[in-house]
Amino acid sequence: MKGFLGFFKRRSKKFWIITSAIVLVLLIIIGTGGGNKYETVTVEKRDVQETVTATGNIQAKNAASLSFEASGVIGELLVEVGEGVKKGQVLARLEAGELYDAVLRARADYDSARTSLTNESQSFADQGVSNQQSLQQLYDNAPSVFSNILTSAQQSYGAFQTYYSGGSSLISEISVNLKENTSAKEDIVDAAEAAYGPAKRAFARLEALLATLPVSATREEIDDTLQKIRPELLTLRDSVSKLSRVISILDTDLVTATTIEGYRTEVAGVQDKIDLALTAELDLRNDIADQAVNNTLAYNNAQSDYRSATSALSSKQVALNVAQRRLSDTVLTSPIDGIVASGDRDVGEYVTSADEIFFVMQGDNLEVSANIPEVDIADVEAAQKIIATLDAFGSDQEFDLVITKIEPAETIIDGVVYYKTFFEFAELDPRIRPGMTVNLTMVVAEKNNVLTLPRRAITSSKKTLELEVLSGGRAQPREIEVGLKGDFYVEILSGLKLGEEVIVGEN
Repeated sequence: MKGFLGFFKRRSKKFWIITSAIVLVLLIIIGTGGGNKYETVTVEKRDVQETVTATGNIQAKNAASLSFEASGVIGELLVEVGEGVKKGQVLARLEAGELYDAVLRARADYDSARTSLTNESQSFADQGVSNQQSLQQLYDNAPSVFSNILTSAQQSYGAFQTYYSGGSSLISEISVNLKENTSAKEDIVDAAEAAYGPAKRAFARLEALLATLPVSATREEIDDTLQKIRPELLTLRDSVSKLSRVISILDTDLVTATTIEGYRTEVAGVQDKIDLALTAELDLRNDIADQAVNNTLAYNNAQSDYRSATSALSSKQVALNVAQRRLSDTVLTSPIDGIVASGDRDVGEYVTSADEIFFVMQGDNLEVSANIPEVDIADVEAAQKIIATLDAFGSDQEFDLVITKIEPAETIIDGVVYYKTFFEFAELDPRIRPGMTVNLTMVVAEKNNVLTLPRRAITSSKKTLELEVLSGGRAQPREIEVGLKGDFYVEILSGLKLGEEVIVGEN
């Protein structure tokens, strides 16, 4: 006890002053410990961003998985992995000796059919020329035939006319020998004269038609003349026939038998000349018609042969195309300029059309592919900017991207609807490679240097709400209006000032 009291006696005045101050502070703290203590956040100016995040992968924008169209044994591999290739460059071939021989046979058949078609085409053309020449020859000879017809008609009509003029004409003979038989005379004279008028008019028309026809008459003019002269020739022949019948009724008591026989002989000669003219006209008409028919038959036959040759060539062309396509199916070419990214097949290995031989891509034309949830796709479409980081380079190195395409069809993953979205780098870094993982941050809204509170201070989704501000150690209610709600902070439009403390909880 004495030791304890001695401790206090030995203390200086300064010690007791300091100790008293400490005790006083402790008493103040303890005395105020019964009141409320608030947890607060301060109204500050900062940038506010609303973002959508996603993870994607880098892939070649233009790439192709290459396989043969046919199954077979690999005969050649002409490139290696990592090698650059050009569009259309041959990369590999299957063994295709039999298919190559089939192409040679098909090409030989095609060439033979093409030669046959050329020959038939020439024959077809020659037949057309020959037809025209043969028919034209008949038309060229027509003026000469018409001239002969006119000559025969002139001779016939000249002889016919002698029976009606001159002292020794038939009419004169009848008049002399039948003076006492007036009734018989009149019947015979009337019958004879009935044949003369039509013959005279027919000959006049015939002579007008043939005498004026030019030597260089057209086919149409010749055909028209043939149509018009036949009725006139028939009229002449009919008149001669009537005259012949008149002679046949003459009585030998009236005209001597010698005279009658002379008339008959002369009329027969007239008929022969008319028949000769009619025969010439008919022969020309028939020759032209027959030649036209023969021309048509020959033309049709030549045309049929030509069409058969054309059909044969088409068939051979199809066969050649099939053979060439089968052969081309054994050749693998690159559809793009790029590099061979992968390929692990060997010569001699049997492969099918389902087996990938090479994977070719354009290494300098890359894009990012990511699946965006249905709830975010509208915001992503309206994104103001897109920032990406790559796991390969760390989160401190950012890249700007732009949206290039959003697939219209949905993609279902674990029952959730996504839309595949594609992005491009605003500036491509040469270190970027296909297959790298990309972390996407899409800024859908942004405000810079505005009054803000942390999101945890805003517990309502309304635009206007009430909260408490710490003022003079007391909680005071305050109505505020909020704007953009970012990922971490909320914009304050009104109701708060910079530096004010907003109560978010109690201690």
